[in-house]
Amino acid sequence: MEGDRDRQRDVDTDHADFDGVGQFASLGQITEEHYDYIFDINLKGTLFTVQKALPLMKNGGSIILTGSAVGSMGTPAMSIYSASKAAVRNLVRSWAHDLRGTGIRVNVMSPGPTKTDKLMELLPSEALSEMNRTVPLERLAIPRKPQARWRSWRSWRSWRSTIAAS
Repeated sequence: MEGDRDRQRDVDTDHADFDGVGQFASLGQITEEHYDYIFDINLKGTLFTVQKALPLMKNGGSIILTGSAVGSMGTPAMSIYSASKAAVRNLVRSWAHDLRGTGIRVNVMSPGPTKTDKLMELLPSEALSEMNRTVPLERLAIPRKPQARWRSWRSWRSWRSTIAAS
């Protein structure tokens, strides 16, 4: 029977391309379903996926999570999404201590507003124009898939299922 060290293998970096899970809800309009939907994806899914993949990671590996600029600022009607992204940032801060001595790095990248289909669907054009003015380049970021092996949400779910079966 193989030992755990023999079973270790490279784990691809995967990105859960949810095309944005932000939903607008002002205080007084937030439902339990709204809260659960956002926190289940941004926090619960992140925590348990990383935790399951951790034994498969090798010295020198990296965990890179996607945060958001809204995780450190107030955004009208986005308090739950903002709180979930702040929580992701704080997971990384704690995990950096937890992973000390393992040779595994953990980081969070926190992009600003990005022109996704979901954002275009959620925001009226006046709000998009206002959002453009909040960015130094006065335009939203345009998503591009990096040269690395980033996958769509369907592939990510499949990858996560493969890890869970290991």
